[in-house]
Order: sequence, then structure tokens, then C-alpha cells
Amino acid sequence: MNIVITDLKDCMDMADAVRQLYIDAFPPEERRPWDKFKELLESEPSFDVHVVTADGAFAGFISIWSLRDVCYGEHFATLPSLRGAGIGGAVLDEILKQLPKPFVGEVEPPETSDVAKRRIGFYARHGLHTFDDYDYIQPPYSPELPSVRLLLMSNDREIDLDATTREIHERVYGVCRGA
Repeated sequence: MNIVITDLKDCMDMADAVRQLYIDAFPPEERRPWDKFKELLESEPSFDVHVVTADGAFAGFISIWSLRDVCYGEHFATLPSLRGAGIGGAVLDEILKQLPKPFVGEVEPPETSDVAKRRIGFYARHGLHTFDDYDYIQPPYSPELPSVRLLLMSNDREIDLDATTREIHERVYGVCRGA
């Protein structure tokens, strides 16, 4: 299978496929409204969306923020029909090789569901580990949505979790901490 990773800005004809997978793969409390997603893509230089194709057909996407000390993977999904085919692992391995900084992502705690357990296992097989003792809360994407307790995962055990959390909250979620 020929897997290609392309910047969404270079293949905007796939934006509708990204949008549909984004909505289907993530519950409302774990995604921003699509118009805000598109706005970020157009105006935020530290935010990139990479489209994944397999044998020329849309297969998934990964969105990544380049922050001060880490690259934060905000969303990563492959089409349900292609899961288990090795596409996600190949993409993650390639992305991790290309990133200039440690990778950090959020995952649901394993007690949440069997899917969460499998997802953590997937990331662990690709060199990421959880920070189980670190209390991490994802702020809401909009006022009417709840915060979500998640775990951070990274390929670097030495990242500064407090500084990373502050920057993710400020840059990605727009939560500014008062002095």
C-alpha cells in the first residue's frame, strides 16, 4: 500500500473528507467547530493539517501544532474501514521522524473504554508513553461544552509537563491564565 502524507493546504480538494472524518471520529467536546478549524488552518502558522492517502485515496489526517518546546498532535484519525491495516502506525512513525521537537498528544484514560485502551496501546507500540500520575484536563472548545479529563502521551519522558500544559491550554484552547 502506498501511503502519502500531504499538507492539506496543498490538496484542499480533500477538505470535505477531512471535515467529515473530523466530525465522525471525535465527539463534540473533543473538537472545535469546523469554521474555527478552517480559520486556524488559514491564519495560524503554527497549526498544520496533514492529509493521509493510501493508494491515492483519502485515508485520514493528523493536525499538529508546533509549540515552543513540543509538537502537539491535536487530532489524528484514519477512516474506520482502514483501521488495523497499518496506515496509522506508518503515518505516526513518519511524522515522529520528521518532527523537530518531542511529540505530545492527548488520549482518553484506559478506564474510559476498550477503545481508549487500544488507542493507548497503539501509541505505546510507536514509542509514546502516558504520564499516568499527571492530572491533565482538556479545556472546553466552547463555553457550552465540558472540560474533559485526559492523559498526555509523549515520545519524550523528560518534557516539562506543567509548561507544556500551559502552552497547550493557551495556544490551542485559548485559555489564558491570569497573573
